[in-house]
Amino acid sequence: MAAITEKIKNHVEDLVRGLGCNIVKVAILGDAKCKTIQIMIERIDNEPVTVNICESVSKIISPAIDVMDPIKGRYNLEISSPGIDRPLMKPADFIRFIGKNIVVKTPGLKSNRKVFKGSLDFADDHGIKLSLEEPGNEIIDFIYSEIKYAHIDGEKEF
Repeated sequence: MAAITEKIKNHVEDLVRGLGCNIVKVAILGDAKCKTIQIMIERIDNEPVTVNICESVSKIISPAIDVMDPIKGRYNLEISSPGIDRPLMKPADFIRFIGKNIVVKTPGLKSNRKVFKGSLDFADDHGIKLSLEEPGNEIIDFIYSEIKYAHIDGEKEF
């Protein structure tokens, strides 16, 4: 699925950017009967994504995705904002959110665990430093290949 989502992203990225937005993530959800292509967007100016913006993006990219025909059979197109648990997908995302509380999940054990919560203290093109919530605010380093998934800890933001 990663290859398909990357193709979709590359196919519609310029159209989305033309509407003042960036693609945060493309995912394919659902079962064999009907899949959903989910595209998370954020505004380039970092203002909130409104329903009207999602609708505009949908109207512009839907025909492009139909022509591309990435999924055989029926599918739904869903355009959304990333929400309070915004995924962190690339180094620029981590760099942008330095100082925020995040959750990091690893594919295998690191320091005897797979889930880490804490403050993002540092990020560059190679990896991050995370001050853990517990025990005792230990600082742990991750290179990006050690991160399966990461997102803003929305519970800590409000």
